[in-house]
Amino acid sequence: MTAGMRSRREILGAIGAGVGLALTGLPVAGVRPAAAAGPAQVPGFYRFKVGPLTVTTLSDGNLILMPPSIYAVDAPPAELTALLEANLLPTDRVVGQANVTLIDTGEQRILFDVGSGPNFQPTAGRLATNLAAAGIDPASISTIVLTHAHPDHVWGILDGEGKVRFPNAGYVIAEPEWTFWMKEGFADTAPDPMKPFVRGAQRQLGAVAERVKRIRPGDPITPSITTIPAPGHTPGHMAVHVATEGQSLLLSADCFNHPVISLANPSWHFGFDTDPEQAVATRKRILDMAATDRLWVVGYHMPWPGLGQVARAGNGYRWIPANFTWSL
Repeated sequence: MTAGMRSRREILGAIGAGVGLALTGLPVAGVRPAAAAGPAQVPGFYRFKVGPLTVTTLSDGNLILMPPSIYAVDAPPAELTALLEANLLPTDRVVGQANVTLIDTGEQRILFDVGSGPNFQPTAGRLATNLAAAGIDPASISTIVLTHAHPDHVWGILDGEGKVRFPNAGYVIAEPEWTFWMKEGFADTAPDPMKPFVRGAQRQLGAVAERVKRIRPGDPITPSITTIPAPGHTPGHMAVHVATEGQSLLLSADCFNHPVISLANPSWHFGFDTDPEQAVATRKRILDMAATDRLWVVGYHMPWPGLGQVARAGNGYRWIPANFTWSL
């Protein structure tokens, strides 16, 4: 076992103990539910067009992870600290966003992931509020594409009362992802720090099991929306490519998770990647595609509203946020 993997296990172990990551879905005392959090900022939604499609990014809030080494468990500590300091970022924690994407084709509304719901971190779980602010009725959403089954992507299937939040939606998930999380007995055999994640995924996915369509990563959702295999973060993790009328958009999901760490050093291992080496290969492939094709990208954890582009910088890449505009 490498030193990097030992560090990863130590950090993940801290989750179960309530150290470093305050996850309200875990048995951690004294953590407030999302609804009890303090005053909010302005409503978190942002719209833009890709050809005839209307795309809305919706904030599910933000996630606070500490220490930053969770984003680079095998990085030399001094090198990671220097990188953060050079970019005027805190060295004791990372505040990451959770940017959910909705695409309105004119015939259907397709939501990509559902946020973390009310039982994860107190700063997250804002999707329902921001859907309402954007004038989007959850009952109007026809399809929900789940890029993977981590808490901040699927725990919003159910509301605080345990009711299905999107009453008319069908769900799409990769077959390997469903098989990984839903296998019988996994909640008992998984490593202790991972058990709450497994139980949460099985509860949320199980509630809509009859509505779930399992696909092969790479299968299309619509003629203009296609999934991209992106394994490593989880076994069935998917990105999404949108192409219509000569315009395109990449939904990168969790291929990269930090605007500086993940891009400047894509070979560093992220602590929540199931297969770190496979995740590195995927990260490099997706970043290369985004930079080479000069794609617009919505990064699930990139700075709000998540829209930007990727450019090469030395041996890595850099994130270029979109210029906020007031019209479509």
